[in-house]
Amino acid sequence: MNPLLVTVGDPFTKTDAGVHNLTNRKDDLGCDHIQFDISYDTFRKATQIGFEQLDEPLQYVETAIYTMPVRIAYELNIPMVIYGENSAYEFGTTAEESYSTY
Repeated sequence: MNPLLVTVGDPFTKTDAGVHNLTNRKDDLGCDHIQFDISYDTFRKATQIGFEQLDEPLQYVETAIYTMPVRIAYELNIPMVIYGENSAYEFGTTAEESYSTY
């Protein structure tokens, strides 16, 4: 198997530890990687709409997380998609966690 890693990111939740771990993982596995980053303006507008109209401010990000890997797989004729889990979102982070500025 030759996996392709796909990451969907927003402008705010990239921690230094997360960036380091992602780099290590793709290097350790020797995988290609596509990073889909949501722009600040799009994130801000989508979050406001999600909050005001849906009471779900991160609906746009969550939708992108589940649709972009499938879209990329379809466009590249990749027959299987396996999702990973971001444990920081599932279990939270510590107060000591520092966030990247990029």
